[in-house]
Amino acid sequence: MSDTPEIIIRLAGPEDASTLSQLRYKYRAGQDPAIEDEADFLARCGAWMAARLAHGSHWRCSIITGEGYGSGSSYARECKLSPRGVSYQ
Repeated sequence: MSDTPEIIIRLAGPEDASTLSQLRYKYRAGQDPAIEDEADFLARCGAWMAARLAHGSHWRCSIITGEGYGSGSSYARECKLSPRGVSYQ
């Protein structure tokens, strides 16, 4: 048996918005003084994230979980590239 905790990296969905907004608040409030009440931020950010993680959105987020809690995330937004007019080599 290993003492190493299980870590799972998976695609986040709208159901993860609450956890992701908590991670965002902890990260940002740890960098600079918070200018918004935590509960207000979590409600606003959670709604914003849930909308962007809904089916059909161009946003993607990977969530890193372990021991039953969210511990990290990574975001990306799909965008179309325009032709470059040069070789791709």
